[in-house]
Amino acid sequence: MCFLRDGANKRSNGFVKSKNGYPEIHYKLCKEDARHIRKGLQATAEINFAAGAKEVYTLTNRAEVLTTPDEVAILEKIPVGSGELTMFSAHPMGTARMTANGTGTVSPQLELEGYPGIYVADASVLPTSLGVNPMITILATVARGLDLSHSLGLR
Repeated sequence: MCFLRDGANKRSNGFVKSKNGYPEIHYKLCKEDARHIRKGLQATAEINFAAGAKEVYTLTNRAEVLTTPDEVAILEKIPVGSGELTMFSAHPMGTARMTANGTGTVSPQLELEGYPGIYVADASVLPTSLGVNPMITILATVARGLDLSHSLGLR
């Protein structure tokens, strides 16, 4: 397993829509992010073999099992398109963006636009993926939002 920041160049993107009452996820990787995934899988496999692994399982849906370090090179060519990889997000960021002009999901006070009294205080209010663990940034953002809310008399 490897982690990477997708969408840093704003060419990978995704969205969720409702279909027959169920969420339907759409996501498209750009070529640069696909290349980063391949490099990450290769580096992860190399590290595992260097640590003594006898087999390395990839997150590809073709169930690639590598048994020697020489096989790592095949990961340069693996398909990483839709449905080819098991992917997940560890820290979804930017899905409920905070803006001051009302074009986002939450205000600078972290109040949900159009729903007074409902607040969002997590990584979703950040403008984009940070590429690093967001804990300190989230804490600072929430502290700022709480300070603003308190100074405006919001509860």
